[in-house]
Amino acid sequence: MIPTSCSDVLDLVDAIAAGDLTPDTATAAHLSSCPVCTRALADAREIERLLQTRPSPQPAAQFTAR
Repeated sequence: MIPTSCSDVLDLVDAIAAGDLTPDTATAAHLSSCPVCTRALADAREIERLLQTRPSPQPAAQFTAR
């Protein structure tokens, strides 16, 4: 499928931001020309960055006690 609309590209934004998908030529062209999709990708990348830098919570001591 070659994304040609915002709807198509927005479906791919999370995977692109996570590094799970490399945009093909059509998607990259759309992202370079569409401010809405460009902003959505920037937002998704910021969320990914925040999630990656967030410390993992430590389990309670009794979590492994059984």
